[in-house]
Amino acid sequence: MAYKPVEWEDDIYKKRFVRTLKEKGKTIKEIAEECGVDERGLRRSLNETKRMKRWLVEDIARRLDVSPRFLVGKYDVLAKREGIGEEEEERWLSMLSSEKFPYVGEEVRDTTAKEYLSRLLGFHGISKEQLRALPFETQLDFLEKLEESLASILSEYFPENAAGDDTYVECYRIIASLEGRREDFFAEGVRGDDFV
Repeated sequence: MAYKPVEWEDDIYKKRFVRTLKEKGKTIKEIAEECGVDERGLRRSLNETKRMKRWLVEDIARRLDVSPRFLVGKYDVLAKREGIGEEEEERWLSMLSSEKFPYVGEEVRDTTAKEYLSRLLGFHGISKEQLRALPFETQLDFLEKLEESLASILSEYFPENAAGDDTYVECYRIIASLEGRREDFFAEGVRGDDFV
């Protein structure tokens, strides 16, 4: 008996999804037609279940040229979960724009992150094997702490990066990605590729 593969779903933060469509000049009806899905089903995903198949999130994100994590509101949720004050949270949320979170295929993002981490560890005399030997959860803890430290320091000394974007937001994109890996691991037992 053949088993149907599991289709992972992503939680959706409707306000971010709709705001992104508006920024890109699209309607729910238009994006549903482009993706070849039922408009009513897409609306139901946004209004009732607040969940959407991962392949569909990826397809919509690609068509809108925006990060899938941004599209479903992962960065909005991150700002609220970090325990920052209201003023800082509002600053964070007001800076979120689809232009700052373009679509990049997973392969490119993973390769770049792996190269970055390999070089960083190597610079300090730590081998890839040492990181891989740690339990997966410990690897995530290490990487999140590393990125949180870097985000704090970089945003203190460089409020904007070379492109004029807020350094704080740019740094926390990596942290949100790591949190996504943690969620996948706990929710579905999906570990994903090695970090290095």
